[in-house]
Amino acid sequence: MPSNLLLRRPDVLAAEKNLIAQNALTGSALVNMFPNISLTGLLGGASNELSTLTDGPLAWNVGGSVLGPLFNFGRLQRQLNIEESKTKQALLSYERTVLNAFRSVEDALIEIKTLKAQMNARQDRLEASLNAQYLSTERYDKGVTSYLELLESQRQAFESELNYTEIRRALLNAYVNLYRVLGGDWD
Repeated sequence: MPSNLLLRRPDVLAAEKNLIAQNALTGSALVNMFPNISLTGLLGGASNELSTLTDGPLAWNVGGSVLGPLFNFGRLQRQLNIEESKTKQALLSYERTVLNAFRSVEDALIEIKTLKAQMNARQDRLEASLNAQYLSTERYDKGVTSYLELLESQRQAFESELNYTEIRRALLNAYVNLYRVLGGDWD
């Protein structure tokens, strides 16, 4: 079974999105530690008449600024450390969620395998009970056995059918559980 099916699980998706968001916050905290550089420019002209607007003198201005986190560096470093710790925590949470998803899928597959083996055994018992019921009916029709023996064989066959039906229901529920732990939707 391909492991990428687990990526459909809501808990895995939520843990992944949380990790991505926390990683972005860490990147933002890192960017805040660097200086901000901004450049501005202005170019223009002035005229009393619209027809001479392009012939008049031009005015221009260029400026820039550099803002650095000199006095906030300790606070910014602590904030970066906090965000990095939160990112590590989000990564560990994501890994734990994925491992839990693998474990629940493995448990569901083991349950299906076990129930299939039990169903095969109960099917064999059902066939044997139905055969015994048939033979008891034949013996009763020929007068070889009592009606009580016929009823007992019918009771055992009915009990075998119930047991087989119960294990079959449990197997179908196990398949539904597997579908659920895989995320529940197929494309």
